[in-house]
Amino acid sequence: MPLCLIADTVLLPGTLPYFIYVKSGRPWSSGWYHGKYEQRVTSFRDQNPPYNALKSILATNDLAALQKFLKLYDVVALEKKINFLQQEDLLPYEHKWRSDLYSHKIGIIDYMASFFSTQTTYRKIVPKILNPGDRLEVVYTLYEEFRKDPILEKRYYDVVWKTCFFLGSAH
Repeated sequence: MPLCLIADTVLLPGTLPYFIYVKSGRPWSSGWYHGKYEQRVTSFRDQNPPYNALKSILATNDLAALQKFLKLYDVVALEKKINFLQQEDLLPYEHKWRSDLYSHKIGIIDYMASFFSTQTTYRKIVPKILNPGDRLEVVYTLYEEFRKDPILEKRYYDVVWKTCFFLGSAH
């Protein structure tokens, strides 16, 4: 009888909740949050292949590829979708644990602004390939696209255009 009493009062209440906690993936731990958000970002990328293509085009500063891309896909709709998902907390920032100022953003406008930031990892790795001034044609081409929506036009102007001319030209 005393063994059952010990099992019922001490062992069962202590081990059962811990077993449930471990089996459920340790909710609210940092690894659990990372896995949850990484899954959302991966599923977003899988459902939106143009997003990966656009980020690659912007990273290589390929104006011809950007013009072809803009004929096939609606960048304004893609940026609106990203903003909506982030506002609803259904899509997190892409690289949560990086210390860069802009590279953790998933939005196209924020990603474009990262090329004009002196704190960006990309500029530290490849500083001599592209000068921020070399990106003016791409910046202007994207600006023409975002002019279709007044809210995104203002945001693009504030985030990218001002950064390009005020910070980018000073370097």
